Amino acid sequence: MNSNWSAVYQETYLGGSSGIGKMHSHTNMHQIIYVTEGECEFRIADKIYRAVPGSFIVINNIEDHRVKVLKLPYKRYIVYISVPFLQQLQADKELLAVFTCRSAGFKSCVNVAEMDSSLKMYFDRLVQESDRDDHSMQAATSVLMLMLVDLYRNCRELFAIPQEKIHSSMYKIKQYIDVNYGQDITLDSLAEAFHISKSTLCRSFKELTGNSPKKYLALCRLAAAKSLLYNTDMQVSEVASTVGFGDVNNFIRFFKEQTKITPLQFRKTEQ
Repeated sequence: MNSNWSAVYQETYLGGSSGIGKMHSHTNMHQIIYVTEGECEFRIADKIYRAVPGSFIVINNIEDHRVKVLKLPYKRYIVYISVPFLQQLQADKELLAVFTCRSAGFKSCVNVAEMDSSLKMYFDRLVQESDRDDHSMQAATSVLMLMLVDLYRNCRELFAIPQEKIHSSMYKIKQYIDVNYGQDITLDSLAEAFHISKSTLCRSFKELTGNSPKKYLALCRLAAAKSLLYNTDMQVSEVASTVGFGDVNNFIRFFKEQTKITPLQFRKTEQ
């Protein structure tokens, strides 16, 4: 997989019924799925959705999810987008809301079957560019931007920006955490750095992301830890320190609370 982005078209022709898979995430990648055939059930974070042909699904970089295939063959486009690649798109906050905003009314899965022909055109082009070396990143950026604009114009419910006005610095604070999660970040330091009260920070940040600043920071660290456990041979204590957990025991405890297994068990099951 390209370290910045990739796109594939996958077909699943498994015999018999498919059971519910384990909860998992994709090593600091945002994920877009567009179903073209079959049916499945998605559990994303704590919500369950039924996906059918024409369903557009968005899973951000910290959301665990699992899939149960209900009707075969299950065919879908999948696009993976890294956090750095998304940040360099330089789109406005309305277009990026599909990845960044998890306000109360947000739905990770919506039916956009009326856009089927245009979406297939976008996805086919992304799949083609994913196999190219020359200027593929620039081409993918253009295609993704066109897709987001088209979706924003025709399916506003995917872009659930909080209805209540939130402090303008929340987007900057989220981006700061996305980039600097490995550093010593506290509520006090964020409030001081962005000149905002702690109460406003906590309230507005949760309205934007669905999580408190502390929980969002921990989930970013967890996603980064999974990536290091999967892609490197670093010791668990090194992983904990690198992603910002000062105490390895606290890291192991939080990891197990979120995944139901220890970091070492995760490494063994994923390899």
